Amino acid sequence: MEDSLGNVYTFSTKNPDFTKNHKDLYWFESKNKKYPKEFYDRNKSYKVAVRFIVNEDATLSDLKIQHIENDSCYACDVEAVNYVKKLSISPGTFNDKPVKFRAYKIVFFDKNRAIRDE
Repeated sequence: MEDSLGNVYTFSTKNPDFTKNHKDLYWFESKNKKYPKEFYDRNKSYKVAVRFIVNEDATLSDLKIQHIENDSCYACDVEAVNYVKKLSISPGTFNDKPVKFRAYKIVFFDKNRAIRDE
C-alpha cells in the first residue's frame, strides 16, 4: 500500500497473487525459466530472491536482487529477474482498492531438476 507520502508497504487486505493466469506455476516455471551456462559450469544449486514492487496496475517496478547465499551466480541473478518479469501478478488491494505492494519471489536453480538446453 502506498500512502500520500509515497511509501510502499508490505501488508494489504489482499496480497498480490502470483498465480493469476497460471493454473500450474510449476508448469509455467518449466516453460519460462532458463538455466544459464554459468549455472551448469558451477554444478551447484542457487536460490535468488528478487524484490520488487507490484504497482496498482499489476506492472512490476524496482526489481532488485537480494542475495541469499555468499556464492552468487550473476547469470542466475539475471535470469531470475527475467523470469519474475514474465509472471502475471494481480495487484494487492487495501479496502478493495489496488495498492502498491513490495513483494519478493525466491527463484530456485536446482542442479537436480535442471535440464540442459543444448
